[in-house]
Amino acid sequence: MAACPGEHTYQALGHHTLAEIALQEGDEQRAQAELQHALKILESAQAPLAQWRVHALAAQLAKRQHRLAESERYRALSAATISSLAAALEQASDLRQSLLAAKPVQIILNGAAAA
Repeated sequence: MAACPGEHTYQALGHHTLAEIALQEGDEQRAQAELQHALKILESAQAPLAQWRVHALAAQLAKRQHRLAESERYRALSAATISSLAAALEQASDLRQSLLAAKPVQIILNGAAAA
């Protein structure tokens, strides 16, 4: 049900959520499949609120699977999206600071894909 909405952001986030669940259950193969669905959706859509999260989770999974170059590539994509979002929030400094202070954002910006 999480992947059913028609809007790209929510479709990608639905698959992201399913991937997180699969990882929690120890099913890396299912997590990878869900991430591939999310990444496919993001190829044809502008959805930065989903992009940074999907790329961050892809980085985490790749690192967990010892695919370090791929992990860093996804982490860099996530960081670039976060930076773009922060720049767009320049006029809303409280919201911008809230985004940049979030622990998942800090992990990505500090260069480490959480294991």
